[in-house]
Amino acid sequence: MDTININYQIISMEEFLSSKNATVNHDLDLRKRKIPTLPEGLTVNGSLFLGNTDIPELPADLKVNKDLMLGNSRITKLPENLTVGKDLYVKGSEVSLLPKGLNVGGDLDLKKSKRISRLPEGLREIQYIFSNKK
Repeated sequence: MDTININYQIISMEEFLSSKNATVNHDLDLRKRKIPTLPEGLTVNGSLFLGNTDIPELPADLKVNKDLMLGNSRITKLPENLTVGKDLYVKGSEVSLLPKGLNVGGDLDLKKSKRISRLPEGLREIQYIFSNKK
């Protein structure tokens, strides 16, 4: 059985995926996990790592208070008004469009993001943008 550590309790992956409005008070590392989606209302008070997952999109009400790492993920779009407390790493992902109202408290890393051609309206609070484009 696949398990996950949520707030220092080991629960089944099935229980995690079916939860609503879950709060994780530490980093959540789901890299290389075979999961189809994230639960609705998920709040991660640490960083969220989604590299090498099969998740196609993020829940509309996702909250990440530190870094959001999407490198080498299959995520194609981000929800409107997404707020990431620190850095957003989109590099090497399938994301093709950054949403309106994107709010990133730290850096936005777009390196190796061949699909993103422009920045959205209402982009807020970004410290630095890293890109291969000139």
